[in-house]
Amino acid sequence: MSNYETSFIISPEVKDDERQLIINNVKKIIEDFKGDLLKEDGWEKKKLAYKIRQFQEGYYCFFAYTGPPGLPKELERRFNQNEKIIRYLTLKLDEYLEKSEKLKREREKKARKKEGIKSSADEDIEFAEQGK
Repeated sequence: MSNYETSFIISPEVKDDERQLIINNVKKIIEDFKGDLLKEDGWEKKKLAYKIRQFQEGYYCFFAYTGPPGLPKELERRFNQNEKIIRYLTLKLDEYLEKSEKLKREREKKARKKEGIKSSADEDIEFAEQGK
C-alpha cells in the first residue's frame, strides 16, 4: 500500500447535491479498492489561475489516502469519463517525501561543509550512498 494525494476540480456549473454525489463516488472507489481515506478537504468555489474548458472558477477537492497501485489509475479513468471534473492530479507521496528528504539532507550537508563541519551522520550518509 502506498500513500497518494489526488486533487480534482469540479465544474462551477454543478449544483451542491450533484457535487456531493461526485465526492461520495470518489470515496466509494477508494473503499472498493480496499484503500484508506486519510484526509478529505473541499473548498468552496474558487477562481482558477487560468481558464480550463472556458471556466474561470471551480470547486477544488483534495483526498489523501493509502491504497494499491491500481487505485489512482482507476480514479483517473473515472475522472476522464466525467465531464463535470475539469482537471485532476495524483501524486504518490512516498516518492515525493523521499526526494524532498534527500534534497534536505544534501542542503544540510553542503551548509555544514561550507562551515567546515563534518559529522558522523555525514559519513554514514556517504557510506550508504556509495553502497547503492
